[in-house]
Amino acid sequence: MKLSDKAREALDRVIEQFKAGDLSPIVKMARIQLPEDAPAHRWTFSNRVLAYAQSGSVDCRGYRQWQTAGRQVQKGSRAAFILGPILVKKDTSDGEEKTLVGFRAIPVFAFRDTQA
Repeated sequence: MKLSDKAREALDRVIEQFKAGDLSPIVKMARIQLPEDAPAHRWTFSNRVLAYAQSGSVDCRGYRQWQTAGRQVQKGSRAAFILGPILVKKDTSDGEEKTLVGFRAIPVFAFRDTQA
């Protein structure tokens, strides 16, 4: 999987935390309850841990998701990156089938990086 330089830096920060034995992001994520309307509520547990380890927040959303929520990401804010699946559709005799071919980095921003 090829990642952008920013995504690679973010992933390296998370890996360093785990190498140092800092599992606090996992412990905190296991205790935090997200509101059902938060986009992160639908994310996998591993993506929640990735976002929290990078940003220190559980309320992370994409740029346009923040705009839809009536907030604007502040200039110069650093994104956290989660992983999204890359699916390819194939036509089969039974219909259409989706196959996982990899993952892509998705930038998300914490609430504190936005303004009304």
